[in-house]
Amino acid sequence: MKKYLLLFSFLLAASSYAQEQYAVYFDTGKDTLNKVFSAEFKNWMDWHKSVSVIKVQGYADGVGKTDANSSLSVRRANYIAQLLTDNDVELDEKAEVKGLGETGKDRDDAQSRKVIIYFNKQKPKVNPLAKQLKKAKVGSKIPLSKLAFERNSGKALPGSVTMLNGLVKIMEDNPNLKIDIQGHICCNIEDTKNLGLLRAKTVYQHLINAGIDKSRVSFQSFGGTRPIYPIPETNALQAEANRRVEIEIISN
Repeated sequence: MKKYLLLFSFLLAASSYAQEQYAVYFDTGKDTLNKVFSAEFKNWMDWHKSVSVIKVQGYADGVGKTDANSSLSVRRANYIAQLLTDNDVELDEKAEVKGLGETGKDRDDAQSRKVIIYFNKQKPKVNPLAKQLKKAKVGSKIPLSKLAFERNSGKALPGSVTMLNGLVKIMEDNPNLKIDIQGHICCNIEDTKNLGLLRAKTVYQHLINAGIDKSRVSFQSFGGTRPIYPIPETNALQAEANRRVEIEIISN
């Protein structure tokens, strides 16, 4: 029995060690960081590029109205989540970002005005897109499978930043690589909202902003004219497959 208890204790300790946390603090009533806390958080992010964030939870103290504090805690959590993605700290695909309102204290308490980041340390990962490109020939088309956008929009979701930065790294590591970014939509042949073009341009702009030369990158949209599955699709999986951005290898 002691053996099993020791094993359970070891596993529990290992689990606790794997998941770590870091707290970011705010001034009274604020949903953005002051200069001092911002500099501290930036330094933390610079040293934690290899972690995977699994939860971002915002809190408020008990000063003021409960509803207002609840809303404040949500804004704090969303603000920190955005800073993480903007600074290339990975949010897990199922990361929880939420505000938990007041901590139960009815006074001005600096320790309560915070966001707690829960994260796991990771071993360096091999970029799956880089593996695909190693085998790719001129004319090959590779879908950007980890790329997601807001509904009916060309704005990439925060979880897509890791994939986009991975594509930047691939372009930097392969100076002869030239690509054409191609947007596709689902459900209709005609792209009346130009979603395919907007989404392809989002990828293009991310590469250019990161310093990739314009001569190596182009973009265009095929709307719904080149579906993987016939339109109209028969289920959500087919629609998701058709609604994609992919890159075509122009030269490597």
